[in-house]
Amino acid sequence: PLSEEQCRYLDMAEVSVNSLAVLINDILDLSKIEAGKLDLDYKAFNPAKLIETLSTSMAVKAQEKGIEFIVDTVDIQCESIISDPHRYSQILTNIVNNAIKFTKHGSILVKAYSKQKDDSHCGLYCEVTDTGIGIADEYQGQLFTAFSQENSSVAPKFGGTGLGLSICKQLCSLL
Repeated sequence: PLSEEQCRYLDMAEVSVNSLAVLINDILDLSKIEAGKLDLDYKAFNPAKLIETLSTSMAVKAQEKGIEFIVDTVDIQCESIISDPHRYSQILTNIVNNAIKFTKHGSILVKAYSKQKDDSHCGLYCEVTDTGIGIADEYQGQLFTAFSQENSSVAPKFGGTGLGLSICKQLCSLL
């Protein structure tokens, strides 16, 4: 059995490995998207369960910073949707991780809901609201451009490559 300190170090190592894997996968995904070669794996999944499972793992990170983390899936009316659950998870994970990264105190709310479009189509929507530092109006136009961040002080202070939101936007368009 591992001691509490060893478990904490193991968790930190896992986070670092996952961060590196995310960076590598982001670069590969961006290349595939731009080349029109990104494969999507459409299949049925339970959206509320997916969002709650993802949020549970991300809530730990928020709580370590003393940030309240709220998940609201009560307005998801469909038990199953057909989309790419991996890519949906990738989008949500990126956006929630940004909320955690840029929020020092306060709260993060992940609210998901569905809207019936017709007898066989349901739209799934997810909003992430936080009490973080925000983005100045003059930088909001470049948010979804690859390798761009608000200004040169963001990367040294908060980390990141400026790829996440660009990939999210393109994945949303593809889904």
